[in-house]
Amino acid sequence: MCRKAGILILILTGSIFFASCSLRKPSVTSVTTIKPLGDTMKVNDGSLIYALPMTVFNITVEFQHTIEKPGPYARYATDMLGIKDIISRESEKWAISKICVPTRSPLRKW
Repeated sequence: MCRKAGILILILTGSIFFASCSLRKPSVTSVTTIKPLGDTMKVNDGSLIYALPMTVFNITVEFQHTIEKPGPYARYATDMLGIKDIISRESEKWAISKICVPTRSPLRKW
């Protein structure tokens, strides 16, 4: 008896499930209009407004440019002054000293 009741409940549950998944034509046809978000916008009753978050990155990179040139008496610096760390040849170096990445919303006035 329990087995027949279990099978009956399973068949009843399955039929309800499949009946709820049946294809039906929607009774109301909706009109979708996509407009860019602006300062002034007319909104009708029953409208839905959705906006994705927008972020603007202002990337600022500061560089340090170093140019090294030997002076006219560079070859005599070790003998006459005892300086060992001298600039003996021309060189040019670039280095990033600062990176700043602030974010802001494009609709906000900064």
